[in-house]
Amino acid sequence: MSSLRTTHTWESAALRDENGKIIEDDAGSWSYSHTRDAQPLYHSERGENNEPDVTDFDMFVSGKMGGEEYAYLYDLNGNWKAYKIGWGPVERVEIPGYVTAA
Repeated sequence: MSSLRTTHTWESAALRDENGKIIEDDAGSWSYSHTRDAQPLYHSERGENNEPDVTDFDMFVSGKMGGEEYAYLYDLNGNWKAYKIGWGPVERVEIPGYVTAA
């Protein structure tokens, strides 16, 4: 997974005007091509076939996989869970704006 929640696709690109300047909305946010409803963005959407590197929970949240700050898990009941990981003890945290899976 590349992103837990984004409106972008792998083809998203900032839109530019005829002078090459990036188009912004009234709030100053960039406008993008190829957007969709907010959802996870998976590497498989661009043709990659990645198998899980780790299937053990303790190793997943150990912080030894590459310096991650958070670990996200999708459980068998269709819910996302987030854990703050790193140098201290593993801590379950809430995901802001969390929406349950359909």
